[in-house]
Amino acid sequence: MEKLDDLQRALREKQLELEQLEDDYYNHSNSISEQFCELDSRRSELEALLQETYEATNYSLRQDDVINEESFHLMNQIIESFQIELDTEYDNERRNLLDLEEERKQTYVKERYAI
Repeated sequence: MEKLDDLQRALREKQLELEQLEDDYYNHSNSISEQFCELDSRRSELEALLQETYEATNYSLRQDDVINEESFHLMNQIIESFQIELDTEYDNERRNLLDLEEERKQTYVKERYAI
């Protein structure tokens, strides 16, 4: 009877460990999801700001009779370089989050099998 009690106690401890591990994994996954949402939100805000800047600059250039096509071309190059930089940094951050997510998943699986 004592062995059965010991086995039940050990089983309960393992169940508690597993529940804690799952809770930690769930919380970490939610945190990463929130970071993805924040990243997307910031990207949208920056793209909107770039668009507003483009429109305001374009309007301003059109009001000036002295401005030539080269000015518009230069403005487009500047906006395009900002967009490329934004896309590059967004992709880097997204890749980092994906790597973090995958690393955490692998850790969870290893720890789960260890229990």
